[in-house]
Amino acid sequence: MNQVNYDEIGKQFATQYYQALQTCRASIGAFYHEQARMTYEGVEVIGRENISQKLQGIKCNTLQVALTSVDTHPSDNSLLILVCGQLKSDDDHPLPFSEVFMLSLINESFLICNSMFRLNLHHF
Repeated sequence: MNQVNYDEIGKQFATQYYQALQTCRASIGAFYHEQARMTYEGVEVIGRENISQKLQGIKCNTLQVALTSVDTHPSDNSLLILVCGQLKSDDDHPLPFSEVFMLSLINESFLICNSMFRLNLHHF
């Protein structure tokens, strides 16, 4: 990767992605590569359409996301991004989450090829 500010790209990506997730979940598929893979709370979903359906099927009317941190590493025309934050649905309490994205540069645009999402719930 050339002299690119990958930290800024990671932050811009996270801002745009979670804005779409909060305001227009139907558009979320545009962020994913056609053969993308996502693991959502331990369940693997394969393909842009299936991922889009999974995310649109989240059972809540309102979704709010507050980002705590976005860490980005470059790797051979790809970006590895770790996002930590809080997720609030409807009137529920905010819950901490972590999400990892592998973005690949395809036709001069970064698309999600892999992602993993987990709520950070701890049981003692």
